[in-house]
Parts: sequence; C-alpha cells; structure tokens
Amino acid sequence: MFWGMAALQNFTVILWVFGAIYLLAFTQKIGGALVVAVAATLTSGNGLLVWPVGFALLLFQVILKDRPSPKPLLFWTLGTLISIPLYFLNYKSPPGNPPARGSFTDLIGGWFAFIGSAVEALPIRPVIGSCILFGGIILLIVLAVCLHILRKWLNHKSLSSSDYFFLATAAFLVGTGVIVAWTRTGFGINTLITSRYKLYSLLLLVVLYTYVVGEIQASVKKWILSIGLLFSLVLMWCSYLTYLGDTIGLRQYLITSQFNWTHPDNNPTVTIDSVSSQYIDLYPAFYDSALTTIFGSAQQPTIPLQLTKIPGGYELVNMTSPSLGLDDSGAYIVARSAKRTYLFPVRQNQGSVRRALIQPANLFTTGFRSTISSAELDAGLYQLFVLTMSEGKSTLSPTNQTLTSSGPPVTTTAKNW
Repeated sequence: MFWGMAALQNFTVILWVFGAIYLLAFTQKIGGALVVAVAATLTSGNGLLVWPVGFALLLFQVILKDRPSPKPLLFWTLGTLISIPLYFLNYKSPPGNPPARGSFTDLIGGWFAFIGSAVEALPIRPVIGSCILFGGIILLIVLAVCLHILRKWLNHKSLSSSDYFFLATAAFLVGTGVIVAWTRTGFGINTLITSRYKLYSLLLLVVLYTYVVGEIQASVKKWILSIGLLFSLVLMWCSYLTYLGDTIGLRQYLITSQFNWTHPDNNPTVTIDSVSSQYIDLYPAFYDSALTTIFGSAQQPTIPLQLTKIPGGYELVNMTSPSLGLDDSGAYIVARSAKRTYLFPVRQNQGSVRRALIQPANLFTTGFRSTISSAELDAGLYQLFVLTMSEGKSTLSPTNQTLTSSGPPVTTTAKNW
C-alpha cells in the first residue's frame, strides 16, 4: 500500500515468472512462455532465474517424453542466450550496496529468515529466531516433496504437470532467497523480512500446501484443508495486529510529508509548484482543520518529552500521553523555527499482540516515540510542540524542548534512480 516501486517490481516479477512456468508445465505453448519470460527479465533481476528454471523444466520433459519434440527446448535455449547477455550489457552495480556480505553463518541465517518471514506475523518472539527456524522447517519440507517426486520417477511413474510446476516454482522462490541473502545480508538480517520480500515466503507456503493437498489420500484431505483454513485465518488476524502500528505510522508519515512539502513558509497558506499541480490533487488530511492550531500559540499544560541526539538526527520519547485510537487521532510533533514549521508523525508505544486479539485498540499503550532526521530540517533552531488530535479537535502543547539542525547534508548517498 505504501511502497509503490517495490510493489511494482517485486510483485509483478512473480506474476510473469509463475505465468511462464505455468505455460511450460501445463501447456505445450512455448511462444507465450518466451514472451512472459522476457517480461520477467525486464521487471527485476531475479526474473533472470526464469531462464535456468525453465530450461531444467523443459529438459526433464524432453528426457521423460512428456514433450514430443525438443524444439521448445532449443527455442528456450536461444532465448536464454539472448536475454541474459542483453540484461548485463552495460550493467553497473547499484550504488549504496553493502561492501560486506557477512559471514557464511549470516548468509545461511538470512536465507532461512527470508524463506520463513511469513511467521513474523504470529506473536512468537524473538522474531528473527522464529523466522529462521520456520524457514529451516519449510526448506526441509520442500526437500521432502522433491524426494517424493524423485521416488515417483525412480519407480518409472509419469510426472504430472503439478509435479513440474511445483519443482519449478519452488526452485525460483528458494533461488530468489539465495540471491537476496547474498546481496542484502550486509544491510542487516532485518532487511530480509521486510514487506517487499514477504510474498516469496507466503507463496512458498501456498505452493507447498496446494501440492500436498493434491497428492494426499482423500481420507485425510478434509483434515489438511481444515487445518490450512484455520492457519490462514490465524495468520490473517495476527498480520492485521502485528502490522497495524506500521500501517498507521506509514500513512501518517505520508500525510505529514505532504504538509511539509506544501507549507514551506511559516504560515497556513498552501504552496504547490505549477508543474505538480497539473498532475496531483492534495490529499484531504486531518491537519486541514488544525492549521490555525499548528501555527498558533501553544496551550498548557506542558507535555514531557525526552530528547536524545542520535547519529543523523534526534529521538523523541514520551511515556505519559494516553493512546488515542486507530485512525488519525493521536499525537504529532510540531517543530517550529523563525522561518518555517514542520509536522512529524509519532509511533505509539505498543503492548503484546495477545492483549489485542479481541480488541485491536488494546495494542497501543501510553506514550509515543518519534525520530527526526536532521536531513529533513532546514538549518535553524526549532521549538518542539505536541499537536494532539482527538474527535476532530486539535490542541498544541509546549514541551520546553528545542533542537538545532545544520540542515540537509551537502552530499547524499548515491542512488540508482
């Protein structure tokens, strides 16, 4: 919902890869599969995996006489020899990638965490440990299914389209985990369980589940289906609670960023450049009714705020303000200098997910915290206030805290866009 570029890349490449594998496993159509494979290559780097995975699938089909002609394999080989070199033509490694990849143990742990990241939604702690353990279990189950398919082949039984589809999709998902662990572990293992990668873990669960349901005996199928449905419901509800704070925080970050972008002066007048105004309409925001308060005088009582200097900015912590709900109600930080005013979101302190299983509002407890980057502030001395929104009413309270910003850095980290 909030990470548009990552959604377009990481989700769409899966659509193309799974589409290509489906066409190869369930049909005899090579032309459509080649077109979809090229689309996967153009979408994301891990889309390149469709070529070796597709080659292995076609090779087995030819060897096992499930394809009457080797021509599709030849066409696919030609597509591979053209697409992969073209992808790397004038290729430059993205700037900002970590110089160190971590130890072998870190890489294995990162790979397992990537595969098992779906379990982060469940109230099991520690998070990283549970993801690594779950990932290891899933990989063992994948291996067991592969051995089951191998045994079918050794017993001279024909492999079904579902067998080919499982082997190919599992190879793609597990292989993507290897690539991401190799290239991203240096950023920290937490990076490997973020939302833009989590779909791979969920899809591997789906592929495993559907294959097992198709293979097991009818007498136990209903029990497996019931267990799967129950697990899905538990995962869905726990996901809602686990990521509720992130969802609210990201929404409020985008809304306050709109305020900071459209209020470059120390007054409530909205300013938007002529080019942007032709393409976008400003989103109606909670602060529209609070502009007089934001730019007005603060009212007592003082809200205590602990200010700590951290690398690159400041951390603000409050432990007494009450929780004010699940929507745009709550607290916000107002930073005001002689030249301009900024609005920043806060993250409410959270309790255990178990306390909120029946009533989601119980997830949040008293207090909040916020991090302000120096790069987000123009140079100057800023007074800090707390804007409180409750039932459509706004109040601005002093904190008796100030911070000084030297402004955005002259040089920034190189980007590949």
